[in-house]
Amino acid sequence: MGEFPFGSVEVFVGVGSNVDPERNILSALPRITARVQVLGASRFYRNPAIVPDGREAPPFVNGVLKIRTDLDPFALKYDVLRDVERSVQRNRSGDRYAPRSLDLDLLVYGDLEVEQAGMSLPDPRIPTQTFWVLPLAELLPDFRPPNRFQSMKEIARTLDTRSFLFLESFTAAVREALGLPGPEG
Repeated sequence: MGEFPFGSVEVFVGVGSNVDPERNILSALPRITARVQVLGASRFYRNPAIVPDGREAPPFVNGVLKIRTDLDPFALKYDVLRDVERSVQRNRSGDRYAPRSLDLDLLVYGDLEVEQAGMSLPDPRIPTQTFWVLPLAELLPDFRPPNRFQSMKEIARTLDTRSFLFLESFTAAVREALGLPGPEG
């Protein structure tokens, strides 16, 4: 594991938190930019947590980063993203729906398709997770997940997004922290 033998690749990483989300996401950004080149950031949204057993859970803040890396997907996921999660006290438990200080999900890695233990690319849950669809429709509108005929922008149009709140000032803060232009730039 390490450098990807084919050179640099554009990758899309889901970013989320429902434990002091704005502070945790902003504190993770310098750790991310120290390891990979960030090319873009989607809008960030506040949305209800998905908790199927009816537990109360604080809402999430979610968005997607577009990055460039020469790391292979395993090194990126396990050596960079998980390390950044740990740096903001992410504690992975067996509870998939537990609140989390930071969640960094490897969603799309170039045009690579992988299905093996610990790695599914593109992430097969993309079309069903509104908190990923909206940001990906912005950054990667024509992407079609495997076994889907609809692009991200087409899927986004079919979803109920009434519970999603665009966080304009937080999105601006993320883009500023990353040195990225605003939506007009």
